Amino acid sequence: MPNTGYHSVNWTGDNGFVTTKANPLTLTAVNANQNITANFEIDLYTITYLTGIYGHIKGMTVQIVKYGGNTTAVTAVPNTGYHFVNWTGTNGFVATMANPLPSARVTASQTVYANFAPDTDTLRFFTSAGGAIKGTALQYVPTGRNSTQVTAIPNTGFSFVNWTGNNGFVTTLLNPLTVILVKASQNITANFAPNKNTLNFADSTGGTVKGTTPQYVLTGGASTQVTATPNSGYHFVNWTDTNNKVVSTSASLTLTKVMASQKVTAHFSR
Repeated sequence: MPNTGYHSVNWTGDNGFVTTKANPLTLTAVNANQNITANFEIDLYTITYLTGIYGHIKGMTVQIVKYGGNTTAVTAVPNTGYHFVNWTGTNGFVATMANPLPSARVTASQTVYANFAPDTDTLRFFTSAGGAIKGTALQYVPTGRNSTQVTAIPNTGFSFVNWTGNNGFVTTLLNPLTVILVKASQNITANFAPNKNTLNFADSTGGTVKGTTPQYVLTGGASTQVTATPNSGYHFVNWTDTNNKVVSTSASLTLTKVMASQKVTAHFSR
C-alpha cells in the first residue's frame, strides 16, 4: 500500500523469487525461505503553463516535479497593447494575480493559464455652452481600436466650432467624430459659439427710426437702443418682427436675448 504521493513499483526478492508487479501478491507452491520487498517510488507530476496569443511566459513552461516538491517561478509577459489579468488552472489551482507566479508545493498535475486582456483607454466627451453631444460620452476603448461615433449638436442660435482635447488629440472640425486608433485616455470637448444675428430696424410711412441699423448681435445678446420718431401729423403705433408679431408698443426699443436674425419694423398712424 503506497503512502500518499507514492506509487507501487514492484516486488523483488531472493532465493528464486521472480520480480513481479502483481498487487495484491500471493505466493504459490512455496519451496524456499525468501525475503520479499515491496518497492515504491515517489509520484511525479507535470505542471504545464500555457498562454494565448496576447503574451508569453518567461520561465520553464513544462515542469516535472516530485510529490511535495516545488515548481520554479514563471512570469507572464503581455504583448504591447495588452496587460496581464491573472493565472487560472486545473486540479485545484487557485486563481491568482501574482506575477511572477511564485513556486508552489505540488500535489497533482496541473495546467495553468496566463490570461491577458487588451489595454483600455478612457475617452470622455464634454461640451461647451451652446450645444449637446449625441452618442456615448464615456467610452472605454481597447488600445489601438476606434471609438464609437459621437455627434456635436448645437442649440438654436449656436454653431459647432470644433473638437479639442488633451493627450495628443488633434483639433478637428469633423462632425460626427470617430477617434481612430486610440492610444491614450483623452478628454475631448465639442466647442460651440453663438451665431451672429442680423437685426434690421425699418421704418414705415409716417416716421423714421433713429439708431444703428443693421446691428449684428451674438445669440443671447442685446441690441443697442433704437427709437421710432413719428413725422408731423403721425403717432407711433408699435414694432413688429419678421412674422408681423408685435414686439413692443414703446417707441424706444432694445431687443434682449436675441436668438435669430430679424427685421423689426416701426409702424405709425395718423
